[in-house]
Amino acid sequence: MAYIFIFLTTLSFIFLLEKVLKSVKLKTNLKLIVSIILGSVCIFIPCFFAGIRDSKVGIDVEMYLVPAIINAKNKDFSSFLHSYNNDYGFYLLIYVLSKFNSTYFLSSFILQFLSIFPVFLIAIKYKDKISITVVFFVYLFLFYNFSLCLIRQIVACSFSLLGFVCLYEKKYLKYIICCIIAFLFHNTSLIFNTLVLVFMLFTKKKLIATSLIIISSFILLFFSEFIIEVLLKSNIIDIDYYDRFVERIGDGKISIGELIVKLLISFITVMPLFLSGSRDKLIYCKNEFSALVSLPVFISLFGINFIILNSFSTYFYRIGIYFNYFTILCVPAVLYIVKNKKLFLFSCLSLIMVNWVYIILMNNYFGTLPYLFS
Repeated sequence: MAYIFIFLTTLSFIFLLEKVLKSVKLKTNLKLIVSIILGSVCIFIPCFFAGIRDSKVGIDVEMYLVPAIINAKNKDFSSFLHSYNNDYGFYLLIYVLSKFNSTYFLSSFILQFLSIFPVFLIAIKYKDKISITVVFFVYLFLFYNFSLCLIRQIVACSFSLLGFVCLYEKKYLKYIICCIIAFLFHNTSLIFNTLVLVFMLFTKKKLIATSLIIISSFILLFFSEFIIEVLLKSNIIDIDYYDRFVERIGDGKISIGELIVKLLISFITVMPLFLSGSRDKLIYCKNEFSALVSLPVFISLFGINFIILNSFSTYFYRIGIYFNYFTILCVPAVLYIVKNKKLFLFSCLSLIMVNWVYIILMNNYFGTLPYLFS
């Protein structure tokens, strides 16, 4: 199967890259050269297969990408941008690529690059504390198929994740730039990044953070429709966005299988934060990394609510993807502090694979099966 080949090949090169980076035998210059080559191959493989896939792989491709490429080649810059009323970063990219005789392959390749490269940067930065291989395993099995359909939103998710890291490094300019890029590719990222700032205030107080998650979850689950109505009447929400939300009411349903798997993953990653051995190790982490362990776990846990709210409107599920995206960081980060690493890793990766089988193979979310060559 094409996806298994993509995943295993990429993970093989990532594993080699991780070994090279940790090697003490290789000379510095040689290690740098080999690392650059292996890192480039790791990124190239998923991007290449994203580029050579047929436009029918991923529902949103023929809805957004293909028409945008055609419009960009047939219209001037002003009339092209006036054809759209949001996500200008995505359309600007397509227009610029069209000036270089852009093909479907190049556009798809670049979009996948923008999705995977921020994740790669985070993994490399914290290579001494988190496993690069585990980071890529989570990305590939949880979000690669999504990225072939949600071509704008996954880019926004990746830059939101990178922005979160920049925020905790107190690199505020880079954080703002990442948030702007995320917003320009998918404006729903504004909702997510605003909530992350609220959660950030309670990072070091896990009891308060847990209470906040529970209370906000209760409000979201039982009063979401009322809140949206109030925001609409106050003109905070544009009528266009409200119409999209209403259009999708009743389209979705609660996926019990997905809900159970995601709850189990969340339970496994949350529990170490409250166990004595792991908690003690967490305290002795550098403050920056301590926050990068705990907050992503709570953010990912909060995303469970949106799986439930999918039964009300599928628009909620799309927002929830931002929260679930933090699983990329929380699984390898929690792995660093747990005592029984092998059991934790086996449990998490097994559940992630089960989730992929259920979501992609059995239910074909977002239409990425079968994989077809263009």
